Amino acid sequence: MKRILSLLTVHVILMPAILTGQIITNPDSVSVYLNQAVLVDVLANDYEISNDSIYVDNASGWPVISNRYVVVELGNNYLGVTGRVDTIIYSVRQVNGPATNTGELYVTLINESFDVLDVNNLSARFTAFGSHFWDLAGKSEFYAPKWTTKTPIFSKSLWIGGQNSTGGLHLAAEQYRINGQDFWAGPVSLVYDPVYDQTWMRVWKLTKDEVHHHIANYNNTGYTPIPDIAGWPAHGDTLNGQAWHLAPFHDVNNNGIYEPMLGDYPLIRGDMSLFFIFNDARDVHTESGGTPLGIEIHGMAYAFDMPADTILHNTIFLHYDIINRSANQYTNCWAGIFADIDIGFAYDDYMACDVENGGFIGYNGTAVDGTGQPYAYGAFPPAMGIQLLGGPYMVPDGLDNPKTDSLGNSLCDVSLNGANFGNGIADDERLGLCRFMVLPQGSYGTMPATPAEYFNYLQGIWADNTYLLYGGNGHAGSAAYGPVCSFMYPMDSDSCNFGTGGIAPNGPQYWTEITAGNQPFDRKAIGSSGPFTFNPGDTHQLDIAFLVLFDSITNQPVTKIPDGFSYIKDLFLSSPAMFDVKTSVKEVFVPARRNLKLYPNPATGLVNVSGLNSSNQSVYRIYGVSGNLITAGVFGSNNSVDVSNLRPGLYILNVLTDDGAHSLKFIKQ
Repeated sequence: MKRILSLLTVHVILMPAILTGQIITNPDSVSVYLNQAVLVDVLANDYEISNDSIYVDNASGWPVISNRYVVVELGNNYLGVTGRVDTIIYSVRQVNGPATNTGELYVTLINESFDVLDVNNLSARFTAFGSHFWDLAGKSEFYAPKWTTKTPIFSKSLWIGGQNSTGGLHLAAEQYRINGQDFWAGPVSLVYDPVYDQTWMRVWKLTKDEVHHHIANYNNTGYTPIPDIAGWPAHGDTLNGQAWHLAPFHDVNNNGIYEPMLGDYPLIRGDMSLFFIFNDARDVHTESGGTPLGIEIHGMAYAFDMPADTILHNTIFLHYDIINRSANQYTNCWAGIFADIDIGFAYDDYMACDVENGGFIGYNGTAVDGTGQPYAYGAFPPAMGIQLLGGPYMVPDGLDNPKTDSLGNSLCDVSLNGANFGNGIADDERLGLCRFMVLPQGSYGTMPATPAEYFNYLQGIWADNTYLLYGGNGHAGSAAYGPVCSFMYPMDSDSCNFGTGGIAPNGPQYWTEITAGNQPFDRKAIGSSGPFTFNPGDTHQLDIAFLVLFDSITNQPVTKIPDGFSYIKDLFLSSPAMFDVKTSVKEVFVPARRNLKLYPNPATGLVNVSGLNSSNQSVYRIYGVSGNLITAGVFGSNNSVDVSNLRPGLYILNVLTDDGAHSLKFIKQ
């Protein structure tokens, strides 16, 4: 762990000495981590030729200690920077004489607060604190293709809000962190200090091959794991109130402790993953002004190295586990994706929504993007799609809610673009995209400035407290013809009128920015999911895909995005293991040979497991559907477990026997 106020050895740069009077100075250099304060002995390689004493008079406004050490600390205003950041000029004086001179201290920042996901055709920057894709100084770092300077999106951030038991609003939402911040890197903690910042202001980056190399070599003599495996953030500091289990890992000996040199290894997704943790509980929310919820978000961005698959080759995925670390139950909760989609040049774009596939789209409104800017695409620009593959869990009702009716026809309800409907498992259903609004749209749709306005937009309500209406630009003052709706500019993607509650629009159903008469311009949007209930200790999830699709023939890439959305959604639903943390190391899991059965299911009091050897006590663990450990213990002689104290819902009973781990799902009524 990096330590604050480390005394660093100065590296001498061999440059010609500067002679003024009797003092000789040589340039110094130092590398520092973000939010790490270090003392640099700038006089270590300076001297007065007659051996008289010298001292530092000042250092360009940087603190000086004992007239010798310059204090260097690069705080959060350097979040977007890495590499050489400053040259400090310090003034040296002779103690017993008039000689003076100046020296130079070159400062290089080692910034681990962001990293780049670049395993396929895309390259995207993700940060430790949840504001993704841009450098916090006005430049996008989402490149498509990755070997170019072309960028299809500027930024993305999380909005989430809900109401406590008395109706009070709690909200965390960021636009650009210009006026402040609502999220901070790291887990919820009792102590936030420089040591905490140095530990958690970082992103961990791993590839599947690196994990496999560790699995194959951890017990070899002389093997040393790479830093992101050795320092995988599996555990928090419980003495400071942090949760013990954080980053996911495979626990070889099932002792609950991450021990990479005993064979434990990180669990990642895809062929490359970036892992980070952030929270909204650390301080006052100065971006939105909202009251903190007390949530902790575990983020994992990932992608697949599959060049033959054109769509996956141009898609990046993001998984969030959002954990309620507070003592509050929140109802009427909404979680949303705020995105500033700029297809190269920002001021010639349109946006649209694909209701049935649960995504929204940014596309160029002109045949040629921009006027030759290095980030613009020129002719044949791509389209950018953001898809909510799976949102928060629905309130448990003990049922496997269907996706189709008895005749096999798709239902026109939340199952239309949600996940896990009709899969034979009760209460694992997840909401999909439930609202979509494009901002700004005039005085009624200005960018949010108050917590209530943020929360309005999450729910499909304008800043003036009127509901989104069908047609025009979604407001009575902009040629909307109604009725109240959930999605702006749905094109022809809502054939069953899900977004209007089954009611046919009062005008043309085909609705786009073009039918609204808009000119292409800079577009921002919020796509959200809800409402859901968020109990203390619960975890809700968001699974998001970012697709960039090109069409060099018809110059109509927006028509291709729904095809890409459909492909990704089908893959996500039909091959869930592909998107799970076990995917990248699946070959090390040994299929269980023992035939275990759990009954009764559903259960109210005891659940029993048949097939166990009653002469050996077996260890069990009960997990929630989001993977959080609920309880653990050892089976008694009757091989039963009392689950009467569990809340109603779906659970996983994990049983460890001599031939491996067994997972049995059951429903608590």
